Amino acid sequence: MSVGITYKFSKPQNHGSITLLYLYIQMKKTCDLLENCLYFSTAKLHRALERIAVECFAPAGVAPSMAFLLMNVQDQPGIQVGELAKILHLAPSTLTRFIDKLEEQGLLQRERTGRTSCVSVTKKAAQLRPLLEKSWRQLYLRYSDILGDELGKKLNKRIGSAGLRLE
Repeated sequence: MSVGITYKFSKPQNHGSITLLYLYIQMKKTCDLLENCLYFSTAKLHRALERIAVECFAPAGVAPSMAFLLMNVQDQPGIQVGELAKILHLAPSTLTRFIDKLEEQGLLQRERTGRTSCVSVTKKAAQLRPLLEKSWRQLYLRYSDILGDELGKKLNKRIGSAGLRLE
C-alpha cells in the first residue's frame, strides 16, 4: 500500500511582506509535518544521542555500537553471529562489517564451523571492559543530566517497546 501526500504551492504575485508571510507559512507547514513525524523525531533523537555517545566512548577508541557488541560477546563467549544480530537488533550485514573491523583491531576472534560463525573477545578486548563500562555509565549520566533520570528511563522503556512492536 502506498500513501502519497501532494502539496501544491503557488507563489504570490506581489512581493515584500506578503512574500515573506507566504514563505513563513510554507516553512511552518513543513516544520509542523516534521514535528509530528515519529520517523523524523526519533532520527533527531538518535543524532543527538549519537554525538554524546561518541564523546563518551572516545577514550575507549571504539564506536558506541561496537562497544556494546564487545560487551555482549564478552558476556557470551563463542556466541553465534546470528544470535548476536538478534540481541543487538542489527542487520547481519552490518554486524559482519562491525566484526570484520573489530577483528582487524585485534579485539574479536571469529571461528567458522561450516556456515556458522562464532565470535569471542580477545585478551586485548577483555582488558578494555572496565573502560567500556565507564563510558557506558558516562553516557547514562550525560543524557540523564539533560533529560532527567525519570524521563530518560521512561523514554528508554517506551522507545524499546515501540521498536519491538514495529519489528
